Amino acid sequence: MPESYTLTMWEAIMEIIVSAYRISTLDIGSINDSQHSVLFVMKNCLNSVLQALKSSTDAIINESESSRETNMSVFLYLLIAASCSLFISLVFLIPVINKVKRNKQEVLELFTHKNIDKHIDD
Repeated sequence: MPESYTLTMWEAIMEIIVSAYRISTLDIGSINDSQHSVLFVMKNCLNSVLQALKSSTDAIINESESSRETNMSVFLYLLIAASCSLFISLVFLIPVINKVKRNKQEVLELFTHKNIDKHIDD
């Protein structure tokens, strides 16, 4: 039997589960340190596997949180820029719209030669 095995995280977890099941089916008197399942569980003891799994999960969570924060700040800046551009365009468009309304009124007065009290667009 080799001194050490190289397994991926999921293979190690599955091997520990299978070995634990094999040990649970054995009689208490027949469990000894030379059996492969017992030796594997004793060497890995599930703590190192859990610790490696926790550290990799924490790294994934930290990376996703930093990515989420970056995306949120970008979208917030885009929302603020879009809102500001809307208000700036309104500042320029409202006087132009009012001027067009007055010009319509003046053109109508010129053709009818009458003063119209009511605006066309009202």
